[in-house]
Amino acid sequence: MRSVMLAVGRGWLFGILLGLVLGGGLGTFVVPVVGTVFGGVAGVVVGALAGLPAAVLVAPAALLGPSVFGDRVWPGAVATGAAYLLVTEVVFAGSDMWDGDNFVYLLVLVVIAGALGVCFGGVVVRGVRILSLRTPRVAVCASLVGAAVGAWRVVTLEGLGEPGLLLGVSFLGWIVGGILGSVLIIFNLLVTKEPAAE
Repeated sequence: MRSVMLAVGRGWLFGILLGLVLGGGLGTFVVPVVGTVFGGVAGVVVGALAGLPAAVLVAPAALLGPSVFGDRVWPGAVATGAAYLLVTEVVFAGSDMWDGDNFVYLLVLVVIAGALGVCFGGVVVRGVRILSLRTPRVAVCASLVGAAVGAWRVVTLEGLGEPGLLLGVSFLGWIVGGILGSVLIIFNLLVTKEPAAE
């Protein structure tokens, strides 16, 4: 039972960090800086509330032997389902999620949550470190993604007529991406005891 309780704790913390990453990322995409802060704070609160029951669902997999289903598929499925329910019933409650931009937001958030659930399943269930997620290069890659998203958002809204705005938002996206990537790296290093064989 100790392994299950530890898995619940890791899963709950992962839910909070997932809320921070998804909320901050979505907020940056909608309104850079202000949206980042608001989305990150809201994401932490929602992640704390939804992360605990999700962690309780995932944790019993710790009683099973190492397997693709218990360490990857099941955590990914729970993360996907939780993200879907949160987006449709909380974040965009009352909105038509199958139309226009809302569907894009839904798809992106659910896919990212599911992918992170799969990637971090072994971390949550067994406390097994991800070797490829322990170096600063991950944060650098996340920074590049953040800069690209920020630039794309400005171009779609304002075109290329505002180079100062484009540069500023891209820079902010670079910073935010690095911070969110670093959060995942720190989580990976803090809650695990030993590297996984790859």
